[in-house]
Amino acid sequence: MLHERPDFADFALRSLVIEEPGTVWNYSSGTTNIVMEYLRQELGGNDQLYILIDSIFAPIAPSLLIEPDQSGRPVGSSYGWATARDWARLGQFMLQDGVWDGRRILPAGWIDFMRQPATGSDGVYGGHLWLPGPDTPSLPADAYMMRGFQDQRVFVIPSRNMVIARLGHGEDKVTDFDGLVSRILAASE
Repeated sequence: MLHERPDFADFALRSLVIEEPGTVWNYSSGTTNIVMEYLRQELGGNDQLYILIDSIFAPIAPSLLIEPDQSGRPVGSSYGWATARDWARLGQFMLQDGVWDGRRILPAGWIDFMRQPATGSDGVYGGHLWLPGPDTPSLPADAYMMRGFQDQRVFVIPSRNMVIARLGHGEDKVTDFDGLVSRILAASE
């Protein structure tokens, strides 16, 4: 979808259902693109969706750019670009339960809702957020993260009041995230 199709949401919407909904869990970028498409339609088009995105995120992460796919629709699952500082600020926004500069932007408890494990995910995925898993046993249980295509990560650790942003590329998928996090946690004690 992300590399061979011009319209991500359309591709996801037209994909065949191969399992009974609610019976099998798989990570799905397509689901996020479907959600973005429904929001785009509800708001009346691309321009209105980009205005909403900018109004929410410009004060938090001014460099954030959400690219469109080749059809011109904003991508919900991927193709988000920002500086390391702004990714960390997005993590801080989540750490603060959707409040920025004293202004509530997300409904109270929304981040807690996103942190609830998705049924069937073996506890490693919530509502569009990743949770501690076998590759990160040193992460505190309350941690959660955003994960990028080439091993970019933004770790949010409420019990430590901490955000860690790592933007390097790891095409080989062998980054020792547990070692990274455990060393940072130890250094902050």
